[in-house]
Amino acid sequence: MTNWITRLRRPLGNFFVLFGVAGLAIGALGALGLVRLNQVLQQELEPAIGRMHDLTVDAQEALVAYQQALGRTIDTLETLESASHSAADTLAVTDSVLGSVDGLLSVDLPSVLTDTVSALESAGRSADVIDFVLGGLNAIAQLTGVSYEPTLPLGEAITNVQDSLSPIQESLTDVSADLVTARQNLTPLREDMQALETGLADIGAALEDGHRAISRYEGILNEAELALAAAQEGAPRLRGRVILVLGLALSWLAMSQLALLVQGAQMVAFDPTLFQSRLDALEAKVK
Repeated sequence: MTNWITRLRRPLGNFFVLFGVAGLAIGALGALGLVRLNQVLQQELEPAIGRMHDLTVDAQEALVAYQQALGRTIDTLETLESASHSAADTLAVTDSVLGSVDGLLSVDLPSVLTDTVSALESAGRSADVIDFVLGGLNAIAQLTGVSYEPTLPLGEAITNVQDSLSPIQESLTDVSADLVTARQNLTPLREDMQALETGLADIGAALEDGHRAISRYEGILNEAELALAAAQEGAPRLRGRVILVLGLALSWLAMSQLALLVQGAQMVAFDPTLFQSRLDALEAKVK
């Protein structure tokens, strides 16, 4: 049993030595990696967090500016929508007024003019009779001393008035036709204004949705900005803790591997003859 342990001691010692050297090499690489990790965290990660924080702040400011511009656009659209609504109402009122004027010019006034012309025709016939009767006074003017010599006979004057009304009727007909054309043109214009009002309302609703979405994104960016600010402030402390924990782990690994290396060296340097002589001496004392 002793011979077997003695023979196995040297290979185990060599293995422990090799394992210890490998562990120390790994520990050295870990120390270098720890130094590099510290440099990366200090020189790259922390500045990257700072840049992300700055970008988040810039994006938040840009969203605020865009939101303000969008708000002004919404106000402008609301003004245009109100103006188009007022214009549509004005066109509707104008169409109603033109309809009333058209009714007056095409129905009421022509009817009055027709009645007036008829009355003037009757009055003209009566005036002709009166002119004839009064003209008879000229035959007995020497006896009565009364004569009837008007500059313009009454019948002719009434006829002139009747003739002057005819162009008015034609003018009323033309104006009525123009009013009908104007009303026909106002109808599609009013419909276009109503369609414009509807379109502006739809655009305004879409912009309102965009305004609410931007408000949500602004809140998200605000939370991200606060988180990045906290990370930027806490990054040095976190880096120190990580380096401390990893340094302690590497120190423990180095000490354990060094102990293993020493143990392996002792096993390799072991002299079996000396060990056997001491063992024999111990057995002799026991006997």
